[in-house]
Amino acid sequence: MDFDFKNHILHHMNDTYQWHLPFPFVPPINLPEPITLHALMLLFGAFLVILTFCFIYRKNDRVPRGFTNLLESLIIFIRDDIAIGCLGEEEGPRFTPYLCSLFFFILILNVLGLIPIFAPATSNINITGALASVTFIFMVFGAIRKNGFKGFLKTFVPSGMPLPILFIVVTLE
Repeated sequence: MDFDFKNHILHHMNDTYQWHLPFPFVPPINLPEPITLHALMLLFGAFLVILTFCFIYRKNDRVPRGFTNLLESLIIFIRDDIAIGCLGEEEGPRFTPYLCSLFFFILILNVLGLIPIFAPATSNINITGALASVTFIFMVFGAIRKNGFKGFLKTFVPSGMPLPILFIVVTLE
């Protein structure tokens, strides 16, 4: 009997109303109707993020140690290299809490997906699409707020571009 890798992967990506644990003696757990398996993983991931930063992370330590030191180094990396590096000195610190929340939420969801008891919630296109849509809305409205609507539209038109090529470039932008 050959191992069907495609069906094995697709079985783990399907969103169902049952939670199949990898133990042969445990029957599938039926979930209530509005909660699917991926929604349950989202709730569990959000619970772990809240638990981590409200109860485990010791913000008031003068010198962070252990797990707090790891989280602090990741937060500083996100702030300095991602937020300030990409958005600038003015807007970077304002977007750092959002980027940190998104980073740790996706990190925990992906790590949970590697554990056989849990399901990979980020394999659901609805979840990744929702996270991407929220980020897109933040970025577009942030750019409109900072530059104005006319300035926002001007970013799509590079200066010095020949007119025939300008139609192609504006469409691609």
